[in-house]
Formats: sequence, structure tokens, C-alpha cells
Amino acid sequence: MLQQRMPPGWSVEREAQGRATAPQQSDDVVFRFSSRDGKVAGALVEEELRLTPREAEQMGGGLTRRFRDALPDKAVIVVSPYLSPRTREALLANQFGYVDLTGNVHVVLRNPAVYLHTEGAQRQPFGATKSRAAQVGGAKVGRLIRVLAEFDPPFGVVDLEEAAGLSRGYVSRLLDRFLDEGLIQREPRGPVTSVDWTALLLERSQSVRLVDPAKAKSYLSPNGPRAAFERLRQSPAAGSVVVTGSFGAVRKAPVAAPALLTLYVDPDDESAGPLVVDAMGLLPADEGADVMLIEPDDEALLEGTWSEDGMRFVNFPQLAVDCLSGTGRMPAEGAALLDWMSANPAEWRLGPLAALDRAPS
Repeated sequence: MLQQRMPPGWSVEREAQGRATAPQQSDDVVFRFSSRDGKVAGALVEEELRLTPREAEQMGGGLTRRFRDALPDKAVIVVSPYLSPRTREALLANQFGYVDLTGNVHVVLRNPAVYLHTEGAQRQPFGATKSRAAQVGGAKVGRLIRVLAEFDPPFGVVDLEEAAGLSRGYVSRLLDRFLDEGLIQREPRGPVTSVDWTALLLERSQSVRLVDPAKAKSYLSPNGPRAAFERLRQSPAAGSVVVTGSFGAVRKAPVAAPALLTLYVDPDDESAGPLVVDAMGLLPADEGADVMLIEPDDEALLEGTWSEDGMRFVNFPQLAVDCLSGTGRMPAEGAALLDWMSANPAEWRLGPLAALDRAPS
């Protein structure tokens, strides 16, 4: 993979054991980079079957430290089947190069001068080695993520168990995963002390999708989604839905006129869907839809709504995830919404966890 990315006349090869000029053990690998004019540089290669962001942040001791002390100008390259974006960021922060088998490459050498940087997969490929801890795509995971995003730490496992309505063991496994991924900081066997809620929502958006064909029904509004929204807002059916996606994001972080109206419909109210469709004058559409009615995976997703102009909008963490995992320009709208949320925490965050009973319904 490296050879394919080198300029013509350059080569990369594994150095034969016994020829390295740095402290080594028999199972360590050094790559030799040779330029067209005969200059050669070596780089220590460390293989990791799986590397979390937290582990990447902790690298640098042992053999790596001895190598860097002996040859400070030499590079250290981490090789793995797949390295997540956050893991790559942690490696770069600690001045490591990296190569993963999906094509994510960053290698910098001083003499001869080499700079290689290419982008590969941004999501973990199917079949790649995964953590034993829970993933972030399940329906119930969203409950914990919302609590972590909306409330101020510190909070312990028992606090989060009660707030999210999840089992203690499940919360503990999720926190272990978030800690490994560098999404939270936690005292040993103690409470969560800080949360990178922006990164947490971005991570969540990588594992879910707003429009699941099994949970969504698509429609066309004869006069466009804006007209449909206005008709719904002025009808009794407005109380049967919760707005998400573009029509929610544009209220706080406008990017462009929203092109798709997405509405959550209470799955326990069988009459809600037909009532909403009739109120907006919608036509079923397999293609070119501009209105989507979505059945939520978890009813808790519809809690913590906020209201404006007589309409209910989904809670801000879920709104950001929905936009980021949506189609068209929705990810850009989600990014703009995250910027607004970062700049205006007082308008959506709820303070200490003890304030949970103040959350809007």
C-alpha cells in the first residue's frame, strides 16, 4: 500500500533483522524508505489488531520511547486493519504515523523528505475487529447519549441508570466503550467527569440513519414541503407529530431553505398518520418525496421536545443526530446545528443531572 503511494523511483521494504540501528526486539519491524538519489530512512512499525482513541493517547512508552530517545528524527508508524477518525487524530497528536488497510495513510519522514496522506474508510468496515463493548447504534443507546449530552457532569452509573431508564450493567458497558473511544473522561471506578458531547453525537450519527425504509412512509406535497408545514401547523393534527431534520435545524442554524419535511409520529396512535396526511393534503410517493412520516425506534426519543409557533420539535441532541445521518444537504445542516449548540449551551443544556425533572416534555 505504501509502495503504491510513493513517487516513481522510490521504494519501501521491510528491513532485514539485525540491520536496524535502533533498539529492537526480534518481533519488531522497521520499514526502509529509499529515495531516487539513494537516501534511506527507517521507520519503526507497530502492528495493532484494534486500537481505540484512548489507547492511542496512551501510546509512547516502552519500546517506542526507547526508539524515539535513540533516534528522535525517525518515525513510528502504527499499522492496523482499521483506525477510526478519532484514533487517527490521537495518533497525529502524539506524532505517530499510521496506515490502515482501508487506505487511511499518514507518513511523514524528515530525511529524505516524505509526506504521504490519503483518506480511506471513515466507518468501520463490515467484518473488522470490533470492541466487545456495546456499539452506539442501538435504539436504547440514544437515551444514554441524550443524558450525557444534555446534563453537566459529574454523574455516576447509578445516576445515569435512573435518568436513562437502562440497566446498570448496560450503562457500565456503554461507558466503557465511550471511555475507550475518548468520548468521556471518568475517574477509576468513579463518576464521569467530562463528556465530549459533540464527538459523541457525531459518533452516534455514524451508526444510525434517519430514514429507515422499514420505519418511514414517503409522501409528496403538491405545493411543496413549506406549504405542507404551514397547513399542518394550523391544523389540529399538529399535536400528533414531532418535527425533526431540516425544518428543526433551520430554526436555530439556517443553511438553506429546507427541502424535506421529516416528522416523527407516535407509533401507539394508529390514527395519527392518516390524520396528518389528510391535514397536509399529501400524496403517497416512492420517488421525489418531500415529506416523510417516521415511526421512532424508541418512544423515549420523543421526550424532551421544545415548541415554537405551535409545533413540537425533537430534543436537540436527537435533532443533530437526525440531520447528520440524513440525506442531501442534511449533514451540513447538522454540522451547522452543532456549531449553534456549542455557541449557545444555555439554550438547550439542562445543567446538573438533578435538574432532570425540569426537562421539557
